[in-house]
Amino acid sequence: MVVALDHSGGQLKQFSYGNGITFSQLLNTRGLPDRRSDKYGSSITLDYQYDYDQNGNLVALSDALGRDLDESMQQDAQLKRAA
Repeated sequence: MVVALDHSGGQLKQFSYGNGITFSQLLNTRGLPDRRSDKYGSSITLDYQYDYDQNGNLVALSDALGRDLDESMQQDAQLKRAA
C-alpha cells in the first residue's frame, strides 16, 4: 500500500516506494523544494538541499551527505549551464 502525504499547497510531502524507501520533501517559504531525502529504515540514502536566486530559479543542488554530488546552475531567460 502506498501512502502519500501532501503539503497544504498540494506539493508532495512524503511517500513510500514499493521497495521500502521513504521520500520526504521540505518546502521553503515560497513553496519551492528546500530539501529532499530518501530513507531506508534509519539510513538516509539521498539528501539534497536546494538553493534559488531571487527569481526562484534553481542555482544549486547540494548533497547533504557529503558525497561530492553537488551541482550548480546559471540561468538567464533559459538554463545556460549546469555542472
